[in-house]
Amino acid sequence: MTTPVTTFGDYVACFDALPEDRDMKEHFMGECGYSRKDYEDIEGYCWFIAKVSIWKGEVSLAETYLGACCYKSIEDFYTRFASDYWSDMVYECAFTIKDEALHAQIEEWWRSLRDVE
Repeated sequence: MTTPVTTFGDYVACFDALPEDRDMKEHFMGECGYSRKDYEDIEGYCWFIAKVSIWKGEVSLAETYLGACCYKSIEDFYTRFASDYWSDMVYECAFTIKDEALHAQIEEWWRSLRDVE
């Protein structure tokens, strides 16, 4: 289900959590080098592919995906950790849309999340 998260004028940045087919244990212990203890600390977390899209009205104008997402809750992706991948993915989508006003809004929003001058 597409969740509207952030509005920029007529545009809405949305989020979807899609099923991740990769094995979580293999990813963290095999690919990332987590110890069994480290893995057990996150074993119950949400494991998903993040889909970020920007909509105008009923039309999706841009989308991007990030696999192997692991968060305590799905909402943490775009709330508690909004300055991480969420904001970068919104930024990436926005700059594929030809709208300078949107670009300016996204740039200001993105910088505000990072306290960048």
